Amino acid sequence: MHHLCTTGNVSTIVTTNYDLYFDSIFTKVPLPHGFSLNPLINDEEYSWEGFYSKTSEASKALKLWKIHGSFSHISFIESRQKQNHIFKLPRFSIGYPADNPIDNYGLPSHDFLDSNASSCDCDRIAHFIDMNFPRSCFCKVIEGATIDLLSDDTALVIAVGFTGKYDPSNPSDDKNEEIVPTLIKLSKSIPVYTILAPFQNPDDSFLYNELNPGRTSMKGDIENIFRNILIHYYAQTTSEGYKKLRSLDTDYQLEWVSSNLFKIKAYE
Repeated sequence: MHHLCTTGNVSTIVTTNYDLYFDSIFTKVPLPHGFSLNPLINDEEYSWEGFYSKTSEASKALKLWKIHGSFSHISFIESRQKQNHIFKLPRFSIGYPADNPIDNYGLPSHDFLDSNASSCDCDRIAHFIDMNFPRSCFCKVIEGATIDLLSDDTALVIAVGFTGKYDPSNPSDDKNEEIVPTLIKLSKSIPVYTILAPFQNPDDSFLYNELNPGRTSMKGDIENIFRNILIHYYAQTTSEGYKKLRSLDTDYQLEWVSSNLFKIKAYE
């Protein structure tokens, strides 16, 4: 995937995961044009400490959409504001010389919510992810990712390990994956693959079953399936690209596995 992003064949990654693997990899082995996290604000809008990126700076960069939030940022569970105040976590752990920092140090305190910080009824800070906050908090990012997927230059979509749950009889179900209808719509005009891992149940995936008649639904070892799709893709386009992909196995083992490039680096 990193190779395809480097060559420009992948322009967008949409993930429902919260982890920092993509952020870490693209920091340690930078892409030629960099990457933009949730690029959907204009130059005048506040980025909430980098949770959103400016559209003006993302024209050539890889677009990384974290449509259900990210471990890199936090917010207040009981915010009195209609707009969640989002903050970027530091790159280090903060230790307190006390068992109960909330009582001993008055944490969390944030006077921007009230003239008297001590009167705030927020009981905790949490990662800004959909396990802690309602999906409505992420509707802006979900909409941005959807528009990006539906852009004219989208030629191929591969959903890797994506459960693809969706109940068409109940579109408001909070367990639905909002981009599923978009992927099904795209499949009418371009190739859309979905690859489930061995432990994932196809019966739980509306997307898998909708795409299955077109033979673009697969289940098994994701790495092998993904590689075979790309070998076939390169074989249809250029022999040079095909040879390049075949050589990646060796490079991958030496550069990524042996040198621990997969070890997470703190979010920049």
